[in-house]
Amino acid sequence: KKTNLFNRANRLRMNSEFDKAGTMFELFVYYKIKNSGLFDEARTGVNIKLKNETENEIDVIAKKGTRMVLISCKTVADISDNEWLNRAVYEVKSEAELLGAYPVIAIPHSASELLKSNAGPNRAKNWGVSVLWKEQLTDDSKFREALKTISEGKVFTVDKEERLNG
Repeated sequence: KKTNLFNRANRLRMNSEFDKAGTMFELFVYYKIKNSGLFDEARTGVNIKLKNETENEIDVIAKKGTRMVLISCKTVADISDNEWLNRAVYEVKSEAELLGAYPVIAIPHSASELLKSNAGPNRAKNWGVSVLWKEQLTDDSKFREALKTISEGKVFTVDKEERLNG
């Protein structure tokens, strides 16, 4: 089952049983995108060369017509440290601007886990970066709804009330 793969990738990361749990999470997100039917094409592990000649790997990129969505998949051991999210927002926003894509971060945690410090989620929203949380990644209808919003060029956000109750 899809949810079992999600839980296994998250469990492996948490238990440090497998140093490539991030790769498993990327594959989980890739197959969710591919099976959503919302995109013509999806790829994972795409290498790009930035303006300063630095190479970087894009976790997942999807395309529908001329619209592209770039997804950075982040597995994090310490969800309470918001600096990782701030760095991720900057990274995915920069790469997406270079490619003319809509930036997205996928996180295998519940949105409510970040309520201790709202700086990261607010920065993502203010910078035009959508965040897909565990709530969207494990529910096909919520996932499709979030992707439709993103592919229309809008920023997907989860409001504070939904995070408190979710």
